[in-house]
Amino acid sequence: RRFKKSQEQYAVLLAKTQESIAGMKVVKSFTQEENEKNTFSKLNLDYIKWNLSLARVRSLFWPSMIFVGGIGTTVVLLVGGRQVIDGTLTIGQFVQFSAYIGFITWPLISLGWVINLIQRGSVSMGRINNVFKIKPDIINPPKPAAPETLQGNISFDHVFFRYELSEKTKKLIKENFIDFKDTFTLAIENNWVLKDM
Repeated sequence: RRFKKSQEQYAVLLAKTQESIAGMKVVKSFTQEENEKNTFSKLNLDYIKWNLSLARVRSLFWPSMIFVGGIGTTVVLLVGGRQVIDGTLTIGQFVQFSAYIGFITWPLISLGWVINLIQRGSVSMGRINNVFKIKPDIINPPKPAAPETLQGNISFDHVFFRYELSEKTKKLIKENFIDFKDTFTLAIENNWVLKDM
């Protein structure tokens, strides 16, 4: 649960960062810099809070696994040592049993580590599946209409195009009215020369 919440908070933080960078001009236009800064700081603190919660759990995981392994070794030493002293267990059997405990301990610790990885992976896979399940807003029809020819004229009324060149303004299209028939083709070269094709 903590890992899922941490990932969700990270996604919110990234979305807010992307939104702020993309809308920087709008933010500056409405003088919302301080508001954006406060919102970002709050999201950062929430992300830190969930990560610290996750770190606390992780910091307890490995020491507890090693502690459990140490308890097993201690029990073997106490019980097995007593039996060796009493003569009911030979030293060879004691060493053999201690080796078996050692062989079992590390695979169990590794199993705990693998279970932790599986939990993290399942959370990540769940988020990926949620993205795949999103239905697009615009769906292509199964049989889209394909017109054989496009018809229609384009008219520009009282339109001109200009750009700044040193101190004076140059107007490239000066006509008040331009009418393009549907059979007309127009090309604009990189030096802004209009050509009738």
